[in-house]
Amino acid sequence: MSTARWGKKWADVDEDEDDNMNAGPDNKGSRFETKADKDGIKTVIEYVERDGSTYRMTRRVKQRVNTKWINKDMIERKTMAKFGKALTNSEADERTMCVKSVEVVNIELTKKVTVDLSQKDDAEDKFFDESLKITEALLKEKKVWTDMNKEMKEEVGVGVGEENKGEEKKDEAPAGAAGKYVPPSLRGKGEGA
Repeated sequence: MSTARWGKKWADVDEDEDDNMNAGPDNKGSRFETKADKDGIKTVIEYVERDGSTYRMTRRVKQRVNTKWINKDMIERKTMAKFGKALTNSEADERTMCVKSVEVVNIELTKKVTVDLSQKDDAEDKFFDESLKITEALLKEKKVWTDMNKEMKEEVGVGVGEENKGEEKKDEAPAGAAGKYVPPSLRGKGEGA
C-alpha cells in the first residue's frame, strides 16, 4: 500500500501497521482501522489537519457484533404460495377480511395503594421508639452473671439455708488451719501435724 495516497510521509508509517490497516471509505484515506483481536478491540487511527499541521489521533474501540434471532420457517412462510380461499379470492376481498379490531378493550391498570400520612408517621414513630429502646438496652450498665444469680436467689429464696450451713462448717474448722488447706487424712487430728 502506498502511503502517499493517504496523505502521510513515508517516514511516519510503521511497517507492521501497514499490513493490517484498512483505509476507511468515508474519510478517503485519513482514517485507518486494524482488525479486531479476540476480545473485539480494534485500533482506529485518524489523521486530522488543523492550522496547517497534521495530527495523528489513535483510539482503541471495542467492536460488538449484534446477532438477531430469526425463525427460518417464518421467513419461508412469507414467500410461500397462496392456498385455500386466499388463492380463489381477489386481493380486494382479502384486504376486507383482514381488518383491525374496532372493539373497545378496557384495561384496568393496577392502582397504587395510597397510604395516609398519619399511618406512615405512626409507623415511623413506632420504629423510632423501638430503636431508642434497643439503644438504651445496649447502653445500660451491665451486671456480672454472679451478681444477677445472687439477686435471683434472694428474690426466690432458694439457697439461703445452704449458705448458712457453709458458715457453720467454717466455724468447725480448727483454729490453726484457718485459711490453709488441710488434707482429709489430717483433718480433725488436732493442730495440723
